[in-house]
Amino acid sequence: HVAGSKGKGSTCLLAEAILGAASERVGTFTSPHLESWCERLRIAGRQVDGSTLADAVEGVRPHVEALKAEDPDKAPTFFDATTATALLLFSRAQVSRVLLEVGLGGRLDSTNAVEPAVTCITQIELEHTDKLGDTLSAIAGEKAGIIKPSVPCIAGPLVPEARDVVAERARSVGAPLFALGGEISVERLEKSEWSRYGVGGDVAQAFVYRESAGFELATGLSVLGEHQTDNAAIAIAALRRLGHRTDDEWVEAVRLGLA
Repeated sequence: HVAGSKGKGSTCLLAEAILGAASERVGTFTSPHLESWCERLRIAGRQVDGSTLADAVEGVRPHVEALKAEDPDKAPTFFDATTATALLLFSRAQVSRVLLEVGLGGRLDSTNAVEPAVTCITQIELEHTDKLGDTLSAIAGEKAGIIKPSVPCIAGPLVPEARDVVAERARSVGAPLFALGGEISVERLEKSEWSRYGVGGDVAQAFVYRESAGFELATGLSVLGEHQTDNAAIAIAALRRLGHRTDDEWVEAVRLGLA
């Protein structure tokens, strides 16, 4: 379950690529879309087709209409219905993992109905201040609302004001926190260093991912932008918290997926 002001979608898609390389069947829900509503929903690395999406909408429709008839003032919103449609699609497709991007904020977002295996907060900036608050600490409080008791949380490069709020939320609910710049680090590699770290192939950039507990891997990444190495690190850290593969298996999946 991924919240943040920027980087949510990229983090989800990078995690999708890694899980796909590990032969997992993944459902991915992101928003908004650019051209087609179908873009929001992906199964096994592919955008769903219109007829499949329409069938799921029809599955959700009676429940939306019943709730609207019960109390028009509390009728499900467009995003409520979209989230329900996504979860129905993933259930029908029998996916093994779901990557769920928060729509707005986190605490009161439709997606926060789930019980995740791991949560991520990518970055926090001033955005949607009319709904989330006009300070970084207020916005951080809304994003941190996805952190659940005993569920590991991965935090990206947060400014101190936001980082303190996220850390306090994690502490208060007993959620293990792994922060970029703390328990997790990224070293971006110059191209002249790639071969020394065993990075080859047609990739756009390379970096070394490290955990303070001792795990390390060097990998290439197929997209440009220094920020994408941070997003990739968040994805790697989140997936490793699932704990169902060996270190060597994760290294192989990460390298294959991110390339």
